[in-house]
Amino acid sequence: MIEKKQNPIVRALLYILLIAVCVITLLPLVWMLSASLKLDSEVFTIPIKWIPETFHWDNFAKVWQKIPFGLFTFNSAKLTIIITIIQVLTCSFAAYGFTKCHFRGRDTLFLCYMATIAIPWQIYMLPQYKMMEKFHLVDTHIGYILLQSFVAFGVFLLRQFYMGIPNELLEAARIDGLSEYGIYGRIILPLSKPALTTLTIF
Repeated sequence: MIEKKQNPIVRALLYILLIAVCVITLLPLVWMLSASLKLDSEVFTIPIKWIPETFHWDNFAKVWQKIPFGLFTFNSAKLTIIITIIQVLTCSFAAYGFTKCHFRGRDTLFLCYMATIAIPWQIYMLPQYKMMEKFHLVDTHIGYILLQSFVAFGVFLLRQFYMGIPNELLEAARIDGLSEYGIYGRIILPLSKPALTTLTIF
């Protein structure tokens, strides 16, 4: 099969378009870097001076003195680690129940839970705040962790993976006397490392 050669003019126009898109995308970042090295009075001057006359590198030191970035970074890392661990546990446990445990209304309950993905956060934002206010958890790490501990998408993701685990494997474990918690901890979790890793990254 003879490969059709692309018109050089079309290729040149395509490259020009891609370069223009890249420049437009990077322009705000360049302006932000330029503004960080200026005085406040120089930031919004017209026309824009992309290269400052004097580079004020001490701006970065002043920001660290005025704003506790170290504390912000520590809190972000702490909350991220705690919430990720809790989400992995709650999502994997719920997905196991929705996949391998049989009880009345299981599929209906799962569909109702999945339907919450389609509800915009702005709708239940105020009820969440009022609930946290009632429990005196407003502006606390515990309140934030509780609100982020359950993710419907994570349950859906792990449930799809658990459906590929043979039920015969779990039945054999039950015959050997392993409890549901034992099956979850000693069989399901080790087999679902790829899915758990994906959820952790997500």
